[in-house]
Amino acid sequence: MLEDTEHPSGLHDAPLQVEVSHVVRAVFISQLIFAVGHTLTSGAFFSYFVYQFGPSAFLLGVLLSAAELAGSFSVLGRWIALRLGNRKRIWIIFLISGRLAGMMIPLALLWPTSTSSEAPLLYVLICTLVWNFLQGVAYINYISWLSDLVPRGEWGRLFSRRQIAITIISLFAAVVVAEARRQYLRELPDWAARWSYAVIFLVGGILAIVGIVPLLGIPHVPWTPTPWKLPEFGQLRSAMSRSFLCLLTSRWWLAFFQGLTQAALFKYAVDHVGVPLNQYTWLIAIMLILQLPATWWAGRISDRGRDKQGLIWGMLLVAAAIPIWLLAGPETWQLLFLAWGLWGAFGLVNVCGHNLCLKLSPPGDNSGQFALYDQVSGLIAGGAGILGGYLLQSMIEASQVSASSTTTDLLPYQILLTVSFIGRVTAPLWLLPIRTDSAGSSASST
Repeated sequence: MLEDTEHPSGLHDAPLQVEVSHVVRAVFISQLIFAVGHTLTSGAFFSYFVYQFGPSAFLLGVLLSAAELAGSFSVLGRWIALRLGNRKRIWIIFLISGRLAGMMIPLALLWPTSTSSEAPLLYVLICTLVWNFLQGVAYINYISWLSDLVPRGEWGRLFSRRQIAITIISLFAAVVVAEARRQYLRELPDWAARWSYAVIFLVGGILAIVGIVPLLGIPHVPWTPTPWKLPEFGQLRSAMSRSFLCLLTSRWWLAFFQGLTQAALFKYAVDHVGVPLNQYTWLIAIMLILQLPATWWAGRISDRGRDKQGLIWGMLLVAAAIPIWLLAGPETWQLLFLAWGLWGAFGLVNVCGHNLCLKLSPPGDNSGQFALYDQVSGLIAGGAGILGGYLLQSMIEASQVSASSTTTDLLPYQILLTVSFIGRVTAPLWLLPIRTDSAGSSASST
């Protein structure tokens, strides 16, 4: 049982009590609703929306990286929490503000068709940056708040249930909406196809905000900050164990090499393999179906102290998808089902990684460490995504100067995906020095 008492800053909520099972149930319901909204405003729907404006590989890389790039600056979420105190209130205010910014994106369709395609895309970029920065601040305070509501030994249960809720709804929402859109637009003009994205975005934004409602009755939990300052590396280093630094290095290493291929993978699927929106959502569905058992298993092994092993195997399985991408083509596009199936191992990576991060962080005051693990890795992935888009665009332009052939056209993709594969498959090596005790809590190694 948890009691909410007066916060040192003077903020006070009426004393409340909450059962762990009630928290888990409320989080599950909240995520079911939020996941529908998030699915309709990100991933395939966002990518195909911006792709209709005909962006270059570089600009596509910027747009696909914008969410992670902006979210990484939400490391300021801890600074905000130190001043406002109430992490629950911060989550609500910043989530609503961010979602309102995201709901402005469809206004890009109001640009005249004669206008340069870069103008509406730059507008989309600004909205995306604001949206994901605010939502990122909300997210790290949300995770920190939840970690205080549930005992350490049940984090695996909480976060696996949360991830399962996200996966279930993301699975059905993407496929159902994409297929419904295809059927509805079958005999309608082109402008209807463009504006269908506006409807999807608005509905998704509203649902994401409604997802707050199930958690309104869960109390704010006071917390006591531990002293460490981000700008001073010495103080930051002293607040972290060697094991946490190894985990952080692995996370950042993986983020860079995954981010490097954001534009390349999407352009390869659409331009070379020829995958339309509805088929793309089915590929995502395969990944999400396989994430369900992986996520459930990750929660169980995390609570048994095997988060490190689960994270390593998850990383290796995810990396194994890249060689399959290189074999896929217009006649063998079905291979992408196998590649996306291997990405179902992200269920292991997400739950085991988050769990291990929280175990290696100070109890209560863990929003800073979680931001470094989750949000700063987004900065690295975002920067890598922009770099990958620039390199892809440069190599495509160079290949167009040379003799045109299928081999030459595919070489830029082959180079980037090979480099990415090498980086992905070596990321688990950084996890090897992390030690865990027999009880399942992670110990720092000195």
